[in-house]
Amino acid sequence: MNVLVAGATGYLGRYMVNELVRHGLNVRVLVRDASKLDDIGPYHAPTIDRSAVEIFEGDVTNRESIQGVCKEMDLVISAVGLTRNAYGHSFYDVDYMGNKHLLEEAEQSGVQKFTYIHVLHGEKTDANILRAKIKFCDELKRSSIPSVVIRPTGYFSDLTNVLKMAKSGWIFLVGNGQARMNPIHGSDLAAFTVHQSLHKVGEFDVGGPQTFTYDEIAKLALRVQGRSERVFHLPSQPILLFARFLALFRPHQADLIKFFVLSMSTNGLGEQFGERELESFFRQYKLLEENEEVI
Repeated sequence: MNVLVAGATGYLGRYMVNELVRHGLNVRVLVRDASKLDDIGPYHAPTIDRSAVEIFEGDVTNRESIQGVCKEMDLVISAVGLTRNAYGHSFYDVDYMGNKHLLEEAEQSGVQKFTYIHVLHGEKTDANILRAKIKFCDELKRSSIPSVVIRPTGYFSDLTNVLKMAKSGWIFLVGNGQARMNPIHGSDLAAFTVHQSLHKVGEFDVGGPQTFTYDEIAKLALRVQGRSERVFHLPSQPILLFARFLALFRPHQADLIKFFVLSMSTNGLGEQFGERELESFFRQYKLLEENEEVI
């Protein structure tokens, strides 16, 4: 089977590529800058062996630059999504239009299946980051290509912000800290995504093997950092009002705040999958950051 991975140099994309290679599949990677394949990825995600993949350089926001990227591909897996305000693009440019361009290429090339990495509870906020993702999912549903939509509860990597906050000895949470989630490691999410993509069609909510409240995650982070338990709770409404004001000047940052508030005030539970535990990840990440090592 021939598989295209878009967003291959991102955190999840790197694990996805290596998982597909481990399965013995022929992998093509769509990247903006091929030199990044040689680097350690975000949150110490692994490098990608150039000799194990076919490389296609292009930018999903520029339809002409990705013409032919899906040629002879059986499966497309898109981990394309904007996390920071890079290259002047908006969430609409990347999460919607970029993925739409990729889907159009897949349709023209006769791709047999299209997998998209979405997010859990995307319909519960007006943040543009989630509007763009939902808008693309609507496009995918209208497509003639069978599809798989993966909705992870949250990444271990996202929780490194809590771990970094814990280093100061103080953690501030939005809400009462009782919302529950089962976050998942990138390697486990990649394994789940590849399995579903090869064998199934539909939408799947997935998380890791352990369930926590946000209070429990905060206390775990403090314990890993060797700090006393100092967790403070902030009301969500003033923060959302601030985000509305911030949107007038910095819409990207405002959307991230809205998404952050949603995540911390809503239960995020999916099918339990994988073996990686959050405490082990926290301890390894802390060590790597302190020693500037790589996975």
